[in-house]
Amino acid sequence: MVQPCVDYLHEDQEFERCGQNLAAVRFPPQVLQSVKKFRTIPLTGPLTCQYVLEFRSVLAALVAASTAKPIYLIIDSGGGCIEHGLQMIDLMNLCPAPIIGIVIGRCCSMAVPVLFACRTKRYGLPSSTYLVHHGHSWHYKTLSPRRPRREVYTREFSFELAKRVDILLKQKLGIDQKALEKLHEKGDDGKRYFADEARSLGFIDEIVSDQTQVKNILRAARFL
Repeated sequence: MVQPCVDYLHEDQEFERCGQNLAAVRFPPQVLQSVKKFRTIPLTGPLTCQYVLEFRSVLAALVAASTAKPIYLIIDSGGGCIEHGLQMIDLMNLCPAPIIGIVIGRCCSMAVPVLFACRTKRYGLPSSTYLVHHGHSWHYKTLSPRRPRREVYTREFSFELAKRVDILLKQKLGIDQKALEKLHEKGDDGKRYFADEARSLGFIDEIVSDQTQVKNILRAARFL
């Protein structure tokens, strides 16, 4: 289950570490081999400050190598911080190279809007699962446990972040606020959608069933 953003960031310690390593790429060496050889970027954990910095570095390197060849985002994530997820989406929207999303496991919470930023094509394996829920229900936390006098996110800012995500979801799914609320309510109750339901709702374009496609995806994701 997705945890509050402050728990992912460990507050100032994480921010300071990120600030000191803006250009650092901390994916394991075997993952970097996959990134370079197959132009795949893994999102197989929570969306955090550090992950988005790593993503920015590898995305810039792949774009510098080619803007014609597609980049594959391999997704198996329970979501994460809304703020950093929106920053990642901005980077993807500005990327001149085609981006293809492939969900190999979970695509929940903030990982769903990130999937929608894969504008070229979105695939899902048959048993992949998808979930959306009310962002502000977990994102808001009044005070930092490390610095009790400092606010992490105000209630207003937390709701503004959630509203921006809602706008993205409505645009990509082609639904109104009432329909989105129904999805949120189901998600808050733990409702997950398998690939066939996700395709009918518009989360993905195709279910990967062709053996050649499966082989290529597994080959690209073997280092994850």
